[in-house]
Amino acid sequence: MVRRTEISTWLLVVASFIILIVLVGGITRLTQSGLSIVEWNLVTGVFPPLSQESWSIEFDKYKTSPEFQVINNNISFSDFKIIYFWEYFHRLLARLVGLIAVIPLLYFFIKKKIDKREFRIFLIIPFLILIQGVVGWMMVKSGLNIKTYNGIGVSHYWLSLHLFLALTTYSIVLWQYLRIKYPVITKDRNKMNYGFLIYLMIFAQIILGALLSGLDAGLITSNFPDINGEFYPEQSIVSLSNPYFLHFAHRWLPFLIMLICILFYNKVKSDLNQRQKGLFLILLFIFIIQMILGIMTVLTSVNISMAIMHQINAIVLLSVALIIAFSLSSK
Repeated sequence: MVRRTEISTWLLVVASFIILIVLVGGITRLTQSGLSIVEWNLVTGVFPPLSQESWSIEFDKYKTSPEFQVINNNISFSDFKIIYFWEYFHRLLARLVGLIAVIPLLYFFIKKKIDKREFRIFLIIPFLILIQGVVGWMMVKSGLNIKTYNGIGVSHYWLSLHLFLALTTYSIVLWQYLRIKYPVITKDRNKMNYGFLIYLMIFAQIILGALLSGLDAGLITSNFPDINGEFYPEQSIVSLSNPYFLHFAHRWLPFLIMLICILFYNKVKSDLNQRQKGLFLILLFIFIIQMILGIMTVLTSVNISMAIMHQINAIVLLSVALIIAFSLSSK
């Protein structure tokens, strides 16, 4: 039991760090800080600039970037330090979560607290974190090349893939935590599959939001429910590169997901225990809060504080959906 407690605690710490990285990444994106560091130095990049001279060198490097030359050439030295901090902090957390994922895992295996099968399962976590780091750098590179720079920031496709991997890793870690903390003896795969469907719909909605964010599509209007006087804007073309379509889809898809959640709950509620019913009601409540935060983000022209709360609540919503899927797996 002590061994399992150690492992579940480790998984909870890893999950917490991933959430923190996603949130700091969101702030980095919203403050246009992601391209402030134009190099990736795995070891030397751990140390921030500590002297005026080193700060000047970093600022000169930033001045060579397309972002500075196209939209940010009036940035002050003090403002550069602010955006540099967020990108540096984001990268530092990424390094830390890599170490937190690897070192305890090796310790558990060497001390025979986990067997080879479980070790192979857990090995997926640091592997995905490594891939996440590579994709993160590819994302940054997409904004450093004048040929691929879109005048906004990094490629919205790389940005979405970056978030996709982060949420996938987080979901695996959370599921493993639940598996160890609350072992399921018998499984009800039919209900679990319904739970996973809800989880996947919410997951897809979040990724759609990342595509929208990567194109600054949240700024095309500050109106609700219409989009600049139209329900479906004439500029909208069904494309993941069309900001009007992404805004429209991200705006109205939650209502469909909410309807499906309610219909599913009404269908199975007679078979649910009190804990499962409570989880569903919590999910619906958080979903409503998320929709309100989304509307407020639009009405405030993507106010940073509002957008961050929208992102935090999205992770909470996804977490509850996954917990419901796990809860439904038990008969």
